[in-house]
Amino acid sequence: MVSKKMTGYLAAMIVFVFALSGCAKAVPTEDPIQKITEIASTVQAELTQISALTPTITPTFTPTVTATLAPPTATLSSVMATPTMTIRPVMTGTSSDNAKWIDDVTIPDNSVISPGAAFIKTWKIENTGKTTWNKDYQLIYLEGLQGSNGTMSVKLAKDVAPGEQVNVSVNFTAPAENGSYISWWKMYSASGYIFGEPLSLRFSVGSVTPTPTPNP
Repeated sequence: MVSKKMTGYLAAMIVFVFALSGCAKAVPTEDPIQKITEIASTVQAELTQISALTPTITPTFTPTVTATLAPPTATLSSVMATPTMTIRPVMTGTSSDNAKWIDDVTIPDNSVISPGAAFIKTWKIENTGKTTWNKDYQLIYLEGLQGSNGTMSVKLAKDVAPGEQVNVSVNFTAPAENGSYISWWKMYSASGYIFGEPLSLRFSVGSVTPTPTPNP
């Protein structure tokens, strides 16, 4: 746009100079060729200055970003295994200590107990070893339902000589939810060893059906 305007301006000046030279032949004037050269030089300088001041805009292209989808994360499917009751491994005592289950004095296996009911489980056991059990011997918890208030051990109330039998009892509270429950216990010597046959409590929590009383 600027170049066209300046070109027109230069042409007008040339015509004006020739007109002056034709109208005043008798009056000495400046050399028209020199005048045109000066005007052309001035116009060229102005064009050069304008060109230098005009910023040149170079178009830039913004690259298009292509989204790359990450591969899906593999999901491992897990299968919940049904837990089974196992007695934890323990150190066994010496051959001098041994115990045998004789009877369930209370709460025989498969008994039904009301939810939240308190009860006492008593086992009868026999000292089949060679060492007398003193009051430092005890019955300790292994697995399953714990005793009332988290009881995990019960000491003997008296000494038990080899061949003698004794009742050992643990206080329990039935869970509030219906279902089948089990608790495992075993004898524990004064020297810190577990020995003898395991003792178990097996019962169900639910509605207790009263047993009909026969008529006399």
